[in-house]
Amino acid sequence: MGIWIVDNDGDTAGLVKYLLSLNDLESLVLPSGEACLNRLEEEKPALIITDINMPGMSGIRLIQSIRENPETAKIPVIACSCAYNNEDAALSAGADDFFHKPFSDTGRVIDAAQRCVTHGRS
Repeated sequence: MGIWIVDNDGDTAGLVKYLLSLNDLESLVLPSGEACLNRLEEEKPALIITDINMPGMSGIRLIQSIRENPETAKIPVIACSCAYNNEDAALSAGADDFFHKPFSDTGRVIDAAQRCVTHGRS
């Protein structure tokens, strides 16, 4: 199952993957919202961490698509972005949590990921 990291920026995705691995959390990097939705047809992760600003499908649209589908609606989603004005839109779309990039408190990000993996959506 694991955690899926959806981000077109390989450096950021790699950092998140590394932080998760330090805490024994297995993850998979997907480069786009479209790739995530395609993969969701085959399997479901314990958590999705998505960037908001991506070419093609935005993270906001990805979150909306996840929430609109009864088969994926209960998957926890954490959104992240370097733009502060994306927080309200992400939470309104159905994100369970939001973090600004660059991550100033990586411990808080890991805590949120562990909470979502353990308890699912609240």
